[in-house]
Amino acid sequence: MPRRRERAGRAGKVLRALRRLAGRPLRCPSGREPTRIPSEPLEPGASLDDVVRRFDLGVKSHLAGETYRSDVRDRDLGPLIAAVAAAARGRDLRAWIHAGGQVTRLGAAGADEIVVRASRAGRLRLLFSDDRNRLVENVCVDVWKPAPHDSWQAIAADAPVARIRAETPGSGGEERLPVDSLPQFPIDAVYTWVNAADPGWRALVSPYRDGTMLEPERFVQLDELRYSMRSIETYAPWIRRIHVLTNCRPPDWFVPSDRMRWVDHSAAIDERYLPSFNSDAIETFLHRVPDLSEHFVYFNDDFLLADSVFPATFFTSEGRTKAFLGTNMSTLFLAQLARAGEADDWQSGRLNGARLLQERFGVLPTLLHRHAPYALTRSGWQALETEFPSQVEATRRARFRTHEVVTWTAFVYPHYAMLTGSGVLGRGDQYQISTGTMERLSRQPPPAREFAVVAPFGTSANDMAFRAFATRFLERQWPFRSSAEHADA
Repeated sequence: MPRRRERAGRAGKVLRALRRLAGRPLRCPSGREPTRIPSEPLEPGASLDDVVRRFDLGVKSHLAGETYRSDVRDRDLGPLIAAVAAAARGRDLRAWIHAGGQVTRLGAAGADEIVVRASRAGRLRLLFSDDRNRLVENVCVDVWKPAPHDSWQAIAADAPVARIRAETPGSGGEERLPVDSLPQFPIDAVYTWVNAADPGWRALVSPYRDGTMLEPERFVQLDELRYSMRSIETYAPWIRRIHVLTNCRPPDWFVPSDRMRWVDHSAAIDERYLPSFNSDAIETFLHRVPDLSEHFVYFNDDFLLADSVFPATFFTSEGRTKAFLGTNMSTLFLAQLARAGEADDWQSGRLNGARLLQERFGVLPTLLHRHAPYALTRSGWQALETEFPSQVEATRRARFRTHEVVTWTAFVYPHYAMLTGSGVLGRGDQYQISTGTMERLSRQPPPAREFAVVAPFGTSANDMAFRAFATRFLERQWPFRSSAEHADA
């Protein structure tokens, strides 16, 4: 009985504390003495990190030392947004908030609307940019709500920690704790890119194929690479390096650096296979890009990150890759197209890969990977080279994509990884920027998804209305210039 009264008394103290916005400090899992919610004006020149730290529960910073991700209580969102706006004004910077699929400049929408959006999504991203829209600071924040047993619960379904006690101090002080959902290894990004308008590229291809025979949908430029690289710096600042594997010269806006690398095919592809214009073949050399991390994410230039993603989006803590398989098409359907003589070469490549895996494992993979980033490892690709040497060689020797080659990276790799235990099923989702979605995206905000893809299929390549829409939409959704862009670009 005394113990029950003691617990009731302790719970009452917690509840009274939670009702006072600037009241008693919340004990957090970090083992540090937490800071009171600020009621006084911020000092001039306060950084975004300084502001967020004053509200941070310290969950993920304690568990894994993550500096790009913080935690706040839902009741503190209003004061946090007000403090962010004040800090931005004090430094003559622009403050932005991304929540629920929308990126909004603070002041363009009411704070109440932003709080509602962030509460529903369970996550928001706070950003400071300068007057040229270059990112100055960038922090992702997970939102927590009260839960039973004097605890707080993360709202976002994919939060790595679901619940914490409200007044339970951490054990071990500043010692970081191992958490199975927070990978702790470096991760790079790799792009393949082609510009059919590049005179050097046209000179390379002309001895092998007439330029008028090229499919415009595959080579049309909407400056997707620029916006895709922006999306990485905005929503995945933890990416270590970004490599662009190409046989074209860089666009005028691109600035190489130690982090942003322009890699010629000759640096990764054996000379006997060059020049190559076969994406299936080029993708078999991704793991040979110089200075590439063991774990990396492969992007086509029309892939974009549409929301905050994390290492755990693509990899498990022990390093297994995650595959984003979709149900909108199957290899059974591709087999029907092939029998009817209606399959495209990219569809034949996936069907060939499915049959190859069926011969090896006795299982026919039916699902296709979404048109979304691919999680890969260098050692995983080396295993494919060892397992299927003659078939990989046949694909590499095909200078152009044909109905006979195998689609390795975009199909075989994710299924092979799952069949051998080095991969698992992921949860990534996307929306399309296409003629089919143009009207809806013009009228309302995009859906909250991890990924977006520019998909100018059919007549979209020459559809000037779509091109104009896509240019406006990309600039609106990904306005922050990456460090790969010239200052005057």
